[in-house]
Amino acid sequence: MTIFGWSNSKMAQHYTKAAQSRRIIDAGFERRKSYVARKNVPIYRTGIPVSQIEERTMEKQRQTREMVGPEGPFHR
Repeated sequence: MTIFGWSNSKMAQHYTKAAQSRRIIDAGFERRKSYVARKNVPIYRTGIPVSQIEERTMEKQRQTREMVGPEGPFHR
């Protein structure tokens, strides 16, 4: 404590608490930045145009309907 010129431990606690608060606030801002960066990632990163993905999805749905029949998989 004498290094910083403090006469008692209350001053050390005061400055330590202030420094911890700043660290916590800075960490929160960093977490928010990384969250925003992850949130802005495009959904389709494959390089395949959306129209081709939609065509493939429609084809898979058609094949599934053919396999299970027009009534669906749970029809008895």
